[in-house]
Amino acid sequence: MATAVEQLEQGKKRLESLTVRRQHAQVQLEAGRQQLADAQREAMERYGTADLAELKRILARQEADNERALGEFQTSVAEFEGFISKIEAALADPVAMASLLASMPEQAAPVSPAEAAPAPAFSSEDI
Repeated sequence: MATAVEQLEQGKKRLESLTVRRQHAQVQLEAGRQQLADAQREAMERYGTADLAELKRILARQEADNERALGEFQTSVAEFEGFISKIEAALADPVAMASLLASMPEQAAPVSPAEAAPAPAFSSEDI
């Protein structure tokens, strides 16, 4: 059995260890509080709110918008791929090329720079 002095020494060591642990926990707690404040400030700047439920709704809307945009992009790429395949096939077959060109919309004739916009008129008051 330990003497009273030995028990006192063991208690002091435990107290010192607990004090170090408490200080470490306080540092971590303060860092966490600072991170929370920074995140709330950033949320207010970016989204106009720091309310977690509202931020979750914003995130859900953005994810849905991203999914829609991704779908549109994939559709556009598939359409472009199909168009390129038609061009490649038409390059090998003059009849197919004529058919492809006939199916494309007419393009307006190019406009010369002089016809595009009249030259600005200047007066002596402009100087």
